[in-house]
Amino acid sequence: MTTFEECRQDLLERGGPPALRAYDRWLNRPGYQEVHALVHGFEHAYLGRITRDEMQEVRARSAHALGDVRTGEQRPEVEDAGPPFAYQHLFHLYIEQHQAVPTWQAFSG
Repeated sequence: MTTFEECRQDLLERGGPPALRAYDRWLNRPGYQEVHALVHGFEHAYLGRITRDEMQEVRARSAHALGDVRTGEQRPEVEDAGPPFAYQHLFHLYIEQHQAVPTWQAFSG
């Protein structure tokens, strides 16, 4: 099992002052209190058991999140979006709750 505190110690201590400043900015962002509570209380158990074969199998079955986006269809507002709950947060929650790596179709549905 891996806790947030273990990750925090490893990443922030190795990252030094720039990492600590980024973490402090994140902690002080208005409207992020729910995200902070989730992240600070989170523990990973399943993540460490995921195999390379499982990831390759899911990747083979999964559609791309954005479908077939052509260059002319790309939008900066999509690329630069910054919602409080990032997909990474939701993905980590999903894999721990379902004990499986989802396809994009399952994750987004």
